[in-house]
Amino acid sequence: MTRLVEMVDAGRLRVPIAATYRNVAMKSRFGDGGIDNRIPLSDAGGTVDAVGDGAMRFQLGDRVATIFFPDWISGRFRSSYAPSALGGERADGVLSEYVIVPERALVASPTFLSDVEIAALPCAAVTAWHALFVRAPLEPDDRVLIQGTGGVALFALQFAHAAGVRCIVLSSSDDKLERARKLGASDLINYHNTQNWHLAVQEITQGEGATHILELGGKDTYERSMQCIAPNGTIAQIGVLRAEPFAAYSS
Repeated sequence: MTRLVEMVDAGRLRVPIAATYRNVAMKSRFGDGGIDNRIPLSDAGGTVDAVGDGAMRFQLGDRVATIFFPDWISGRFRSSYAPSALGGERADGVLSEYVIVPERALVASPTFLSDVEIAALPCAAVTAWHALFVRAPLEPDDRVLIQGTGGVALFALQFAHAAGVRCIVLSSSDDKLERARKLGASDLINYHNTQNWHLAVQEITQGEGATHILELGGKDTYERSMQCIAPNGTIAQIGVLRAEPFAAYSS
């Protein structure tokens, strides 16, 4: 282990990667040559196997997960944090055998989760949590509209259900809607069969609209989201909004 410790600079940790996860959007960005000579992927879990001098937060053998924006530790997001995004345009990601990172780029992993489960948390789960409990905290009588059944959507559904609020889920697949029901969705809308789904949301909520909308569809859904948001409601715009594919990071 001494040899490994000598490879790690002061204040940094070495973590062999056990599992990684990231949206397929990154595959397109790298595959089209949009980002050259950059290691992709942002989310990972592993176990610390070397600790540099001065690193205090973790010890050998600690299980950890990466942080999507290592420079964003607290407070509101600032544009200066963006370049630190793992696997982004200016920082290497985690698709590797191991990473050596500052300890601020890691958080402790829950002991009851597997490495694969942990690897799904840093981007998707934290994005959903931020939308529902930081930007506009849920209240008991809120109504959450969740678009789709992707990573952010399913985490948002489970969080909102655990908080005891009404969850409305959109999908074009009845099978996926049934899975969403088992995860806590109270109302299901197949937008393939119900193209004016914003009217269905208004009907479900007795004309009040959704207090929170996780807007995951971008330009194809935003107008309808505006038509079914409740007064003083919140739309959390997540992912891509512009017409050009993959023009923005998840936020």
